[in-house]
Amino acid sequence: MTGRGDGIRPRPDAAAAYGAMLAEQLRQGGLAEPRVRVVVADLLDHVRTTGEDPVQAFGQPADYARAWVRPLSRWRVLGRAVATAVGAVGMFAAVTAFFRGGSWSARMSVTIGDLVVLAVFALGAGVLPWTLELWLGHRAARRVGRRPRVPDVVIRAGVMLLVLGLLFTVFTAFDPEVWEPVVLGPPRPVVFVVGMVVAAVLSMVRQPRSPALPRLPGTPERWWERTPGRPGRRRR
Repeated sequence: MTGRGDGIRPRPDAAAAYGAMLAEQLRQGGLAEPRVRVVVADLLDHVRTTGEDPVQAFGQPADYARAWVRPLSRWRVLGRAVATAVGAVGMFAAVTAFFRGGSWSARMSVTIGDLVVLAVFALGAGVLPWTLELWLGHRAARRVGRRPRVPDVVIRAGVMLLVLGLLFTVFTAFDPEVWEPVVLGPPRPVVFVVGMVVAAVLSMVRQPRSPALPRLPGTPERWWERTPGRPGRRRR
């Protein structure tokens, strides 16, 4: 892709990919979605008008995003990881309570094995998105136009094999009877209601990978985008 003077314009899919990565970085930094739309639309309009390569005109998406938002600090990443894990645990508990057999008036038997599975689910839902996926997205936004040495799918597969290997080691290192004792017996309706309430936390946390172009400027906001306190609603 070359500049205006050559009469050759960048491919639309390349410009769209750049805009999607930029939108992802802006959302992660907490820029309000209406503002994200405007920033990306202005960039794409500039590319269409001038024919410039977006990387040559604006730099890498991760670097250009710094003109609008601050990079996520470790504490912000940790806070969002914890919130995501808590919301995912609530959803898991609510779904389990809903589909588990038996009377709704009975108490649920929660064993040590159940708690271990729940902890693993929380780590997978809260830690991996805000470590692995966050890093992969940031890496892609710094290497537009360059092919990574190790593809994302290979990295994801390696991490999943490592996690599965650790889980297999843990569950086979102890006698099966270790996981059977019941440690909690909460009422089933309470687990369902509390789980659904806690699961609502997920709607308040913008996840790290949302590589999609925003809607065009002027498009009315959906009701969930107007939720007070949502990170994506902060204006700069």
